[in-house]
Amino acid sequence: MNTSSFSYANSEPFFARVVTCPHWEDHHIERAKSANDFKLLGELVCEVAEKMPKPLFMVSGPMTTGGMGSYSKNILLFQHAIDEAIKAGVTVFNQTMLEEHLQRLVREWLTCNPDSEYCNHVLTDVYEALLASGHIHGVYFMPDWHTSRGARWEREASERLNVAVHDYPSEWYEKATSRTKLFFNED
Repeated sequence: MNTSSFSYANSEPFFARVVTCPHWEDHHIERAKSANDFKLLGELVCEVAEKMPKPLFMVSGPMTTGGMGSYSKNILLFQHAIDEAIKAGVTVFNQTMLEEHLQRLVREWLTCNPDSEYCNHVLTDVYEALLASGHIHGVYFMPDWHTSRGARWEREASERLNVAVHDYPSEWYEKATSRTKLFFNED
């Protein structure tokens, strides 16, 4: 897939539907399903993060642009990366729980804005709200973060908001990548 032509409208809601996280309770999922704008999702992620143990971190890397070249592979790699951080004892905000609902809103937004290439509301109304909330103590950036428009924005926002920026450890990344390639029967 040519990532420069990627469109949210063409993204397949592959893995986000089977992801679970104990901090996302049923009422959070129901609110995400019924959210009709990005700011409501931004408020919701802040509410979930507020109740999580601290210090709390995020993982940043390609989901819809860059990375392994497809949304399905990127989202699975992203989930594996979160899993590896959790195994290492890091408390991680799992934003993949939000993906299905973000993608729904993005598709609706693109219907009204067909000439747009990227829906910045995902970044400004959801992720900036989370980073500015004070609940996120740091962000681990996966090695290929620079291939993602959103991850580049998250890094700039983290620096602007004085949220600690960390390189995602290579040993965790190797494990996450191996698990993802195994799932897709790749070497």
